[in-house]
Amino acid sequence: MTLNLRGDKAFFSWRNKMVEAINGELERRFKDLKEDKPPDQVRLLTAMEYSVKSGGKRLRPLLTLSAALATGGSEEDAMNAALAVELIHTYSLIHDDLPALDNDSVRRGVPSSHIAFDEGTAILAGDALQSLAFTILSEPQENISPAQLLLAINTLATAIGPLGMVGGQALDLAYETKHPPLEDYSLMVEGKTACLIRVSLCLGSIVSEAEDGDLLNMYKIGQSAGMAFQIVDDILNHEGDPKLMGKAVGTDASRGKASILDHMDPHEAYGMAKKLILESILLASVYICPQLEWSLLSLVDRLF
Repeated sequence: MTLNLRGDKAFFSWRNKMVEAINGELERRFKDLKEDKPPDQVRLLTAMEYSVKSGGKRLRPLLTLSAALATGGSEEDAMNAALAVELIHTYSLIHDDLPALDNDSVRRGVPSSHIAFDEGTAILAGDALQSLAFTILSEPQENISPAQLLLAINTLATAIGPLGMVGGQALDLAYETKHPPLEDYSLMVEGKTACLIRVSLCLGSIVSEAEDGDLLNMYKIGQSAGMAFQIVDDILNHEGDPKLMGKAVGTDASRGKASILDHMDPHEAYGMAKKLILESILLASVYICPQLEWSLLSLVDRLF
């Protein structure tokens, strides 16, 4: 199987349509939030919008939408969940870039939030994006039961908390210059990266009111895909093109960050990422949903 989507017109047609819908909804919501607000509050909202609209590929919300399709739902009913995961992802990037954490001055090819605004505003923008994500996710929807919305809220909150994404980021800080064993590296990646990819898929099945078995399967798909995504990120940080990545390269080594390349060479890491993404696609193949398989492949296509 060739891990390359560049010639797949059907994928790009669907992706472009969905990204346009996601971006349009985000733009509408920020316009509504800014209406009749005082200038200082508008500045915070502008900082939030700046990072949300700075060129992300919308990989995680695409996973949510495709998982909904795979489990009998619709993109329309899953849109709020998709927006929520994108806002959570953006908040995590704003905070990751702060001087106290990764101290990155460029994100998605433009100045990071704390550079474009200031550090205090960046912190508040990240905080506000997190709360806005749950505001949107908790909105009543005609085709989604209150019980499923509550499950979605709980699932997302758990995934990004101290035993999920934030916990993984804490391990990322703790492991700087320590070169932890592969088992500890994997635990860190499960938190800081794989959790949000897993929950993006799980939310799509939850809002579709899918069976428990589907939710478990989406979890497993996201686990393999999330690990593959981080391995690709580690490889590209070592040897990627900063212009294509929209951020600096070589930063992991310069800061002593834990990396898959502490344990194997790039060729071996490449093979592991390919094996993991193929595992996720095999699990996803039971749904006969090309959008889901395309979305999974898009996580690693920048390397393959």
